[in-house]
Amino acid sequence: MSPFYRLGATVSEVWAKSDRETDAWMPLVQHCADTAEVARIYWNDHMAPSSRHVVERCLSESSNSGVAEGLAHRLAIFLAASHDIGKASPAFAVQVPALADRMRQVGFTFPTTVTDSERRSMPHSTVSYLHLENWLKRKFDLRTTARAKTLAIILGGHHGVYPSQGQGDIRSRLAGPDQIWIDTRDALLDAALKTSGLSEDELRWLATEGLDQPSQLVLTAFVIVCDWIASNADFFPYVTDLTPEQRARRALMELSLPEPWHPVPPDNDIRLFEERFDLPENADIRPAQRAAMRIAREMSRPGLIIIEAPTGEGKTEAAFSAAEILAAKFGCGGALIALPTQATSNAMFTRAQHWLQKSVPNTDAASIALCHGKAQFNDEFQRLREPKITSVHDEDGYRVSQSGLRAHWWLSGRKKAALADFVVGTIDQVLLSALTSRHLMLRHLGMAGKVVILDEVHAADQYMSVYLDRALEWLGALGVPVIALSATLPPARRAEMLSAYQNGRGDQRDDREHTAEMAREAAGYPLLTTTDLASPPRPTPPSERTRATRVTMLDEDPQSLTAQILESVEEGGCVAVIHNTVDRAQQTYRLLKPALGGDVVLLHSRFIATDRLAKEGHLVELLGPGGSHRPKRLVVVSTQVLEQSLDLDFDAMFTDMAPIDALIQRMGRLHRHDRPPETRPVAMREARVTITGFAHRDGAAPEFVEGSQRVYGQSLLLRSMAVLESHLAKHKGLTSPDDVAPLVREAYDPGLSVPVGWEDKWTAAEMKAELDLKDLRKRAKQGCVEPPSHAKAPLLGWAVLQAPEKDEESAIQAVRDTANTIEAVVVVRGRDGRIRSLPWLDEYGNEQIDLGTQIRPSLARAVARCTVKLPSWMAQGSLGDRIVSALEEDGFATWQESPWLKGELPLILDEDLTRELDNYTLLHDHELGLLVTKGSQE
Repeated sequence: MSPFYRLGATVSEVWAKSDRETDAWMPLVQHCADTAEVARIYWNDHMAPSSRHVVERCLSESSNSGVAEGLAHRLAIFLAASHDIGKASPAFAVQVPALADRMRQVGFTFPTTVTDSERRSMPHSTVSYLHLENWLKRKFDLRTTARAKTLAIILGGHHGVYPSQGQGDIRSRLAGPDQIWIDTRDALLDAALKTSGLSEDELRWLATEGLDQPSQLVLTAFVIVCDWIASNADFFPYVTDLTPEQRARRALMELSLPEPWHPVPPDNDIRLFEERFDLPENADIRPAQRAAMRIAREMSRPGLIIIEAPTGEGKTEAAFSAAEILAAKFGCGGALIALPTQATSNAMFTRAQHWLQKSVPNTDAASIALCHGKAQFNDEFQRLREPKITSVHDEDGYRVSQSGLRAHWWLSGRKKAALADFVVGTIDQVLLSALTSRHLMLRHLGMAGKVVILDEVHAADQYMSVYLDRALEWLGALGVPVIALSATLPPARRAEMLSAYQNGRGDQRDDREHTAEMAREAAGYPLLTTTDLASPPRPTPPSERTRATRVTMLDEDPQSLTAQILESVEEGGCVAVIHNTVDRAQQTYRLLKPALGGDVVLLHSRFIATDRLAKEGHLVELLGPGGSHRPKRLVVVSTQVLEQSLDLDFDAMFTDMAPIDALIQRMGRLHRHDRPPETRPVAMREARVTITGFAHRDGAAPEFVEGSQRVYGQSLLLRSMAVLESHLAKHKGLTSPDDVAPLVREAYDPGLSVPVGWEDKWTAAEMKAELDLKDLRKRAKQGCVEPPSHAKAPLLGWAVLQAPEKDEESAIQAVRDTANTIEAVVVVRGRDGRIRSLPWLDEYGNEQIDLGTQIRPSLARAVARCTVKLPSWMAQGSLGDRIVSALEEDGFATWQESPWLKGELPLILDEDLTRELDNYTLLHDHELGLLVTKGSQE
């Protein structure tokens, strides 16, 4: 019998859960016993070894003992078993009067009145924290509870937020100062101790030595997970004749969570590559890929590896291979792969599956999650929600496992998706681990069990880098191996990332400074740098894929630009035109359309989502790897979408001026795929790029178009222009990889020489950039969690919300510093007054949706995909408030009742696809996307 069931009639009357519809209730002793048994199983079967190592490492370092593994397990069970002792308090128990009356009948005393605000000021998690601290002090006669708090705080944080310093008093009338309350909580803790198997000597030692902050985070998240499982009435019914052990075993079998990944990579690098990737015949591993695997095999402890190499060098395959080696070495149970955009995440989701199908044995089960705001519309991900094979049952008829890669229903949603074995998503999934929010510790537990891969990390701007560096600090503290991929990084940024990880890991200051200095001074490209002190930066020989790109400069003149674009495709060819703003892209498209007809395509973020996805898919078919329908002539006018997202191959390019690293990234779309030279037009067999978007008179600093300055700032543009002009004075263009690292290093060098005649504009731009950066970092840090402390200090007040909790979209805006945006679902109101879906949809086109009953789920899903973002300026201030109010007024009952459309703003266009909003006319043009003009069109 569980020790909790031996506590007697008085304690057994304390309730933990109730069903208001049936009046059923669950005693606290039962819930504590259930949670303890879930913890006993979950710790060993479902926690990645690397997650357990966080706690075991802390205990080993304190005790020099070889028994840390078992001690950590017993401690985890004890904390899970005791997490809800605070429910034995008036503040909690008074919530159900009938159950409180039962407790009064056996002697429990209650305050005469307890207001809702008083009750909220003393949540049961805080009572649990205060009482455990008090109990440990009394039990072991502790002179100070500073270290004991590091255990007690785990109970205090099990509802997702840690209590603050000085919050609550165990002697409060709301906590239950009378002896019966104290004795009851003491009895529950005694039962938890017996259930866990911890000896009193072990607990005394733990209360005296304490836990470090990474251990506190992991154990808090672990307790939350066990509590959530044990609180599910479908798995743990209120009435039962089973023992807690039987209930937990049955529940976890029914839940059917997969075990963590246990990779067994081949010892031979070539064999690893051959078994995991579809290499072309006679292909060899590239030097950067070999170096990545070698560093991973040599690493003595988890660290950060930064791989800088040109596009097309196989960085992703290098990261996957190194991740598998690191996971096997350090006990990681999965991987988190983070990318800049939803489009890149979707593409990586497909690639990750191909890798995992060969890395995860067919007999094993593994969970995968796609994490971004539109993941519910990714058909590939949705198909994984249904298992492909039938269940397997044990001798008692319980479901025990399912093989294959699947999106597990329980490992979904904002809070639990991070716990899936494999997570593919936007970089926000990592940045959000540094943003104060409720249940933040679950993100950290998810990362603690994985290798983290940060792809295209150069896309993180200076604001995002504040959150990224804080996240890297915590990843270092948790001992998470991290692999960061980039086309190239400024030397200072490379050093900052390495230092952040080392600071979190607790490296000595001299070691951090030594690593940073080597990272700043490292030359060569491709380049691999790491936090491993025994592994200095490793430049690697480039592969044979050297690219030379001829560069010309063109002063800003829309008509001249149009003429040059048209001239370039007279004999055919596929050309990219990249502008820094949507308005410029739309303008260029309009000028080209009369001459090119169907041979010009526009792509930007202001298209309806379904149309943009269709455009992107069509372009990949035409210009992607292995495309068999490459057109003779095509011009794609776009914004930065082409810089980061799509794997397309162009013959030539026209681009607005941008920071030098962004220009290099854009040029990576030229001659990207290995194609015979004769398949390209004669004039384009040499990659060519024309840079525009500026006006430059001799002897004067260049003037950049306003949109480019707004996006990138004048300082970076001036620096990049200065470096580029200096380089082009000696060379005809850029050669990758030879020129990449030197140009980026020079552009970001604080001591860069100012061209003659540029001095005044340069000084003003640098001063503004410095002030903007200070303001930016100040704003970013306001939402950042505190960095890990290397002292054994309790996480009191860590990640406490300073404002109302943000929803997912608002949280992402907070870590990206993006302005508020208005996204709406586009539908059409016909002349008959009926509201219908867009007429050109492949499925469910022109279907009525304002029926009186309900919107069919399949139709609602199709409609919900038709979102568009209004220009950001329309979402600001009172104008944004008025527009949101106007769109909200167009909602109707069945819209709000649909799970797919609830909470979404409808943008109802007339049959001519226009809408008047606050003296603005919105027009959706199928070719141009959303257009906004001031005033009515009438």
